[in-house]
Amino acid sequence: MYTITLALILVTIFLWFNTSKKVKFSSRPIWLEKLVVNTKRTQILASSLALLTLLITMNLQGVGAGIFAWLVYSMGLLSLVVLLYPYQYIKYHHIILIFVLFLFVELFSSYILTH
Repeated sequence: MYTITLALILVTIFLWFNTSKKVKFSSRPIWLEKLVVNTKRTQILASSLALLTLLITMNLQGVGAGIFAWLVYSMGLLSLVVLLYPYQYIKYHHIILIFVLFLFVELFSSYILTH
């Protein structure tokens, strides 16, 4: 569940970052261009995802620890997006590969711990 939550936080931050007017984007994928044309809609979507991930984190860790953990996760992932996305160091297939790997590790470890 943590892997999915972190992936949703990353998507949220990525969408919000791409709605910025101050950042000069060299080239964005077509689907992203179509999505961020209407910035208000994209920011509402990103805010809804952020609230969803906050609620999931609070459910997993409790209210106080969940809010703090969500803030730490968001700050860490935001710094990665701001730092690495403009240079195009990480591609989409890298993120998907990392997500699948960590999801497998999380599911496998929870299976081992419950049996």
